[in-house]
Amino acid sequence: MKTSKRTLKLRLRPGKVFRRQELEPYSSNLNRDLQALMQSGVLKKAFYGIYYCPKQSRFGELPPDDHALIQAFLKTNQYLAFSPDDLNSLSLGSTQISNALRVYNHKRHGVFTIAGKTYDFRMRPYFPKNLTEEFLFVEFLNERPYFAEEVPLRPNRLRQKAQQLNKIRLERMIKQFGKIYTQKIYAAINSEQTAPISTQPS
Repeated sequence: MKTSKRTLKLRLRPGKVFRRQELEPYSSNLNRDLQALMQSGVLKKAFYGIYYCPKQSRFGELPPDDHALIQAFLKTNQYLAFSPDDLNSLSLGSTQISNALRVYNHKRHGVFTIAGKTYDFRMRPYFPKNLTEEFLFVEFLNERPYFAEEVPLRPNRLRQKAQQLNKIRLERMIKQFGKIYTQKIYAAINSEQTAPISTQPS
């Protein structure tokens, strides 16, 4: 039997993200109770049909967890999320700065603001389960032609970085997720050729 706002409030935990459907069993008038809880600050709306219970720290309110928000938005845990800024950590020449977390997934495409934070959802048929430096290396080559900044392709630096990575894992990532020109660049730096490498999609 559906119950009262007090019962609904008891189900809330600081820092937790909820879909509307999860809360329906605990209220006989969910619209009214959600409005009351939001007015009191106990609950906040992150997106259509998605809410979170703010968690406080000594420095103020903490933002909800990215992964909890993404899972509630996609209704699945099948995705890969990372910041484009992570590509800078490879030290291959990119210095891009992005406020949007990129999310590869099978369900949604577009840029959405959820709980005040920007997420760039991109549908991809394939992506790894976990973020690795090898995958970031492949993504750097995949995305470099589309960077807002011009990043020169430096074969020696690429070759040196590739040698620091797990070769078996890297070659698997190149084969599974590398675009055609990415695979050609990798083959070229592996062969240590001295001829110019094609740096643009063909």
